Amino acid sequence: MHMYPNHRIFSVILLTLLIGWTCVAQAWAQGVWNRQNSQTTTDLTSVFFVDANTGWIAGKSGTILHTTNGGALWQTQNVPTTVDLESISFANANQGWAVGDSGVILHTENGGITWSLQTSGLLTDLKSVFFIDATTGWAAGSGGKLLKTTSGGNLWGPPTSRVFFIDFNSIFFTDASIGHLLGGLTNILDTLDGGSLWTVGRPLPPEISQGPLNSIFFLDTTTGWSVGDNSIVKTTTGGVFWQRQEFTPFTLLNSVFAVDTNNVWTVGSGATILRTSDGGASWNTEESGIPLGTELNSVFFVDSDDGWAVGEEGEIAHYSTGPGSTVLAANFMNGNSALFNSRVYLFNSSSTDGEITVHVFTLPTGDDAALSTTTPLSLGTLRARSALNIKLVEDILVPLHVSRPYTTDNGNLALEFTIQAPDVQGAAQVFSSNLAFGTYSLPQIPTAFSAGPTVLVANFMNGNDTAFGSDIYLLNPSPSAGNVAVRVFTLPLKDDIAQELTTTPLALGTLDARSALNIKLAKDILTPLQIPLPYTTDGGNLTLEFTIQAAGVRGAAQVFSSDFAYGTYPLQEIPATASEAPTVLVSNFMNGNNAVFNSRIYLFNPSLIAGNVSVRVFTLPRLTVTPQVLGTPLSLGSLEARSAVNIKLVEDILIPLGITTPYTTDGGNMTLEFTIQAADVRGAAQVFSSDIAFGTYPLQEVPAISAGSPTVLTANFVNGNDSSLNSRVYLFNPSQAAGNITVRVFTLPRLTVTPQVLGTPLSLGSLEARSAVNIKLVEDILIPLGITTPYTTDGGNLTLEFTIGAANVRGAALVFSSDFAFGTYPLQVR
Repeated sequence: MHMYPNHRIFSVILLTLLIGWTCVAQAWAQGVWNRQNSQTTTDLTSVFFVDANTGWIAGKSGTILHTTNGGALWQTQNVPTTVDLESISFANANQGWAVGDSGVILHTENGGITWSLQTSGLLTDLKSVFFIDATTGWAAGSGGKLLKTTSGGNLWGPPTSRVFFIDFNSIFFTDASIGHLLGGLTNILDTLDGGSLWTVGRPLPPEISQGPLNSIFFLDTTTGWSVGDNSIVKTTTGGVFWQRQEFTPFTLLNSVFAVDTNNVWTVGSGATILRTSDGGASWNTEESGIPLGTELNSVFFVDSDDGWAVGEEGEIAHYSTGPGSTVLAANFMNGNSALFNSRVYLFNSSSTDGEITVHVFTLPTGDDAALSTTTPLSLGTLRARSALNIKLVEDILVPLHVSRPYTTDNGNLALEFTIQAPDVQGAAQVFSSNLAFGTYSLPQIPTAFSAGPTVLVANFMNGNDTAFGSDIYLLNPSPSAGNVAVRVFTLPLKDDIAQELTTTPLALGTLDARSALNIKLAKDILTPLQIPLPYTTDGGNLTLEFTIQAAGVRGAAQVFSSDFAYGTYPLQEIPATASEAPTVLVSNFMNGNNAVFNSRIYLFNPSLIAGNVSVRVFTLPRLTVTPQVLGTPLSLGSLEARSAVNIKLVEDILIPLGITTPYTTDGGNMTLEFTIQAADVRGAAQVFSSDIAFGTYPLQEVPAISAGSPTVLTANFVNGNDSSLNSRVYLFNPSQAAGNITVRVFTLPRLTVTPQVLGTPLSLGSLEARSAVNIKLVEDILIPLGITTPYTTDGGNLTLEFTIGAANVRGAALVFSSDFAFGTYPLQVR
């Protein structure tokens, strides 16, 4: 079985895919706290999770944040109020409530995609909300106000006719009948009938509680804790008797959470996090990395492995029993060249050093089994806030005694890197001794595995070559095998109708657990479906939709004919749950200084709803020039449901807008912002002139909801060993607010060399609202920092970390010298 012709001019090399998941230990004692980026400076008041991935945070000024990956990314949800929110509670992943000042009660039925106001009948502040299930809940607050609902909040009312003359701070129920309520300074009220009758105990004496109590938590009907000003108290009698627990230093405590009878956490002022592992006999201070002046307001744990604490100025800390490992998979490199010189680059944005190991798999073609290294290979340490350059052959294959070719039929490799530090990012620069085939930034996979399936889109491969030999590569990091099926669409030009070429999905066999698969486009898909080549007459393309019955699968496409490689790009995942329309995609950074410029944009709509497509075009000038929107949004027609479209840059966009090429005089470029009135659309750009292809890269999605500012982007791994290096970085700001840009530059040395930050952060001026900017690597960054090229002596590279004081900025790097373009790749969002 031979996938590549032996007479190929170039050795084609593919290195893609960043796979990150957190490796957690089982021992409670090994847990550590790490700060998470909330992307807001608003005070946060309450946190709630339904599982280790899915959670919400309420805060001041109507703020609600949401995560679906354990807090790796927090996004702001739209809320119909600006009052301060004080408490949030969810019955399940869909049904949730938040309460706040002026009697506000918010409710969502879809996990926070939309929030609506419920009628409380109050104008006083509500401080605490608690739901025992999707219908029954309570809310309590200032002025002795107490509400109950048994209809999911459709109707709220007092559960009792009794009038209280104390303020309520916290409410907690162990079941639908038994509940506890903090009132006044040190009153603890109890109910046995769901809140109709409350027993008001005497205020706790000073020898038990030395100040107001703020939070109460019961593990079961007998055992509970309450915390407050210089106070931790515990009951084992369901609240009949309370006993003070000693701790130091004395401080104001705002929230308490018990995981089991031994392990309890409480947080408060001065960034205090206290923990007991013996039921409160002793309390110990935990370090979180949060500034010491910060007041923490809420703590929540889903189990003994994962917890969160939130507080002032948007601070979030995450507790994990693991070391915060990152696992990155560099897939599918063709090694059939004695001069193979590809590299892997890693950038560690965290404050933690991490040891690196790599596990290597063969990726054969056909029915051969994948083979792997028996033990991982150690690659040393990746320093905090630093970067590293790893040579594939010298640093990995030679020490592992992997000879080339390492398979008998031009198969490839999968490399799985494990770094004992959180938030590591990576990329590959793929080249032989003669030619660079591009640089590829690598997307992440989920931090936890769901039940599957995974749906991936391989967009936009040019098939007008009878020797078309492109490949698709899949890696399954999960512990479960999954069957693979594919649906194929034509990808015609804009005015033609897309057509599905599969009457039924084509089965491609099984992708084994912890394994990889190499799929040949022509032999394994097109030939069995009897799709001839070329399959369109005008340069149209194909879209392939892969469904794999396993979780967290990632893949990439290697696009080439018999003569030349057109680039490598990661497959794009379609979410299991549809988001809201529209989709906004940014096609950044195509060089247009060629009168026969022939680049294209490809869009695929996986939803059941068609959507109109429009595009806004920006010039992409140098830093000192004002960007200009070229014309009004241009309508490009409809993208049909379960379909795809092929858009020619010049013919379909530039000419109708009256934009001539070259459209700038200094090699400037363009940014295209596509708005599609359909959910979860994916897209890519194939960039080429009449003579050569410069690569394929996925379009970058702009979130529908502002995630706050600043944005931190990593431009990894630009090769600078050319005195005429002309690479660029392009930034696009879709928000309504301008933001200043700064950049930090790292050398990217070999494994045995210590990385060095080159100079202090450099200011690059302002990125205007709804605008774009073109930054020259040498002229705008390296020369002002006094960095000469080549900046290392052994082919080392650079990492650039851009911080932009605006929300949702996206960017890309166009990497080329004076003679040749080495590819375009999106910047990585941190």
